[in-house]
Amino acid sequence: MKLTPFLLIFLISLSLLNFPIHHKWMKIGRSEELRDAKFLLRPPINTTRREALINFLISLQSPEDGGFRWRLGGHEGSATCSYEVLTSLYYLNATDRINEKFFMYFVEKTWVEWTYNNKPMGGFTGFVVEDWNFEKSFIAIYDTASILSCLYYIGKLDEFIDQDKKERIINFILSLYDEETGEFYEGYFEGYLNEIKTPQNAWSAVLTLYLLNALDRIDADTVARGIMRYYVCYNDTYGVFEDEFSWQWATMKSIRVLALLGKLDLVPRDKILNTMEFVYDNSTGGTVDNNLGTMLMLLSVLYNFNALDIIKRNKTVSWILSFQNPFKYGGFAFPGKEENSATCWCAVESLYYLNALGALDQPFQISYAPPGPPKGPPPESSDQNDSSETEDNEPSSNEETPTPSPPNPEDPYGFVFGLIAIVGFALLIIGIIKIIEANWRRLRRLVKKLSV
Repeated sequence: MKLTPFLLIFLISLSLLNFPIHHKWMKIGRSEELRDAKFLLRPPINTTRREALINFLISLQSPEDGGFRWRLGGHEGSATCSYEVLTSLYYLNATDRINEKFFMYFVEKTWVEWTYNNKPMGGFTGFVVEDWNFEKSFIAIYDTASILSCLYYIGKLDEFIDQDKKERIINFILSLYDEETGEFYEGYFEGYLNEIKTPQNAWSAVLTLYLLNALDRIDADTVARGIMRYYVCYNDTYGVFEDEFSWQWATMKSIRVLALLGKLDLVPRDKILNTMEFVYDNSTGGTVDNNLGTMLMLLSVLYNFNALDIIKRNKTVSWILSFQNPFKYGGFAFPGKEENSATCWCAVESLYYLNALGALDQPFQISYAPPGPPKGPPPESSDQNDSSETEDNEPSSNEETPTPSPPNPEDPYGFVFGLIAIVGFALLIIGIIKIIEANWRRLRRLVKKLSV
């Protein structure tokens, strides 16, 4: 009896589907990982660059403490990441999309008070710390500036910072102020002054006092001279600001401090702009080191000096947009790296300086939709008992919405290769049967001769 090719393929496929093939790119049949991923059946999600980015940013809110994380998969929120996310959402006019009540829980948990040299002080820690103790913990000037900025972005600054908190923060900032040099120390570590001085510290201090309407508590000329100590003139053509950590961030923060104090005239303008031209890559519209952080520094400097005509705007906008990742959630990331709050912030603020946020309204496709902000009331809040009134299928505030898992990178296209293997094996069997069928009489004669 002849078996038709289709019947053969069916029988062989059926037997193979019940016998998983153990190979890293041929996991078929009963592979739960493959069924969960369903990446072959997943259509791209049609959206816009802006909406994809906003959804990714709000998904970074921690379901544990209400702060914002560096990337999805992390747990604790931090002051720095919260600043990066809320700055981006502020420029995108989307701060109302976060779980504001939960974020205020984070703010309350990071606020600390202490007394130093008989002065009441207060500030914000970088992370939620249970049983915070000034004698055993670290508190930095930049974390306080970050949280105050976040409160400003969501319209809660005046509501949360009463007169007592304001005076405590000012006392904290002024305790780090070196009146002789005009610089600021970083903070306190286990009750002792951390004597690191950087332009970052100066920017954090000046920004904090600016937000609290207290810039008159420091001398602008002295602070400006302190910043100019970091200026380095390499030759008659180039000059930047530099500290022991980097020149990019030192330059950006220094220019921002001087701009806020109205002291930009102290900077050798031509040398700074020459350096920015040297860093800018005319051929790509990006930077010579292909780095979004460097681009943010460059545009921040040019923006403050009203010199954005140096760059090729359209090329630069396209270069920035090229970092938006369509293969995952639609956030910004360096190739091969995870989407994160810092890279998104660099991209969004760069587009803001270029007055090009409208470019984010372009249609865009992404592969996965990130989870939304955490639901329900924050833990230990007064409304926690009301959570029982929500629907049974509503996720609790302490449970993170499951993130769709991308396919295992060690098993890409496993189903496709498995299917090809099945079809190829079936065709091979059919070919062998056809050969035997075509030579059946010869084989019978050969068998008879051998048997004689």
